Amino acid sequence: MIGYLGEDLSFCQLDGRLFVLDIRKDRYFQRCQALKRQLRDYLDTPNRTDVDGTDVDVAPLIERGVFSPEVPTSCATTKTMAPRHGALEVPNADIPASVPAASQGFLSVAAIRRQLNTRPLKSILTTLSGYRQRNALPPGDDDARYHQRPLEASMQCHRGRPFVPIPTRRLIDPLAMVRFLAAHGLHARLVLSIAADPFSAHAWVQHGSWVLNGALGTTQAHVPTQVI
Repeated sequence: MIGYLGEDLSFCQLDGRLFVLDIRKDRYFQRCQALKRQLRDYLDTPNRTDVDGTDVDVAPLIERGVFSPEVPTSCATTKTMAPRHGALEVPNADIPASVPAASQGFLSVAAIRRQLNTRPLKSILTTLSGYRQRNALPPGDDDARYHQRPLEASMQCHRGRPFVPIPTRRLIDPLAMVRFLAAHGLHARLVLSIAADPFSAHAWVQHGSWVLNGALGTTQAHVPTQVI
């Protein structure tokens, strides 16, 4: 389950540890035990008051940048659908790479690489969300027809990627695929995630329960921290 502490801060718990993602500063961090207890006390206390009726003290959390005073008192949490299928693990021999798909893929990758080199992550994610909202169809019913077009389009994007002379990076390809799908009127989500011991950050593109890029096993080994 993903928790949101403000517009820029989200968190997840993994192996008894609390990890916070700050998209404004483009970083993950852990909190010391005292601050983690204060944050958990805040999240676990009904109506954000102690048993004696006094407000839970969040001043230390605000001072350390763990909590935003503008966050709603509900402190929203989000459950994401666990990925169960991998598009790259399904035979798609009848979906060859095409020149138009390779060209569109190149434009998407080039646009995202330029943004990653010149703009902060929050700005990139906001721009991507706006682009998807303007161009992509809203999510439909969970049936075969609902998944078929995104699966085919993501496979075209994947098969055209080797023809794009831009090195891969952790974020560049997932961001570019979300943009590529949106350009085709298709809505997909970007999932940012982590694994521990050793720590690693990962991102994948998801449509319903389908992972549209990368290996299903890799996604299942990571815990989501933010869904765009």
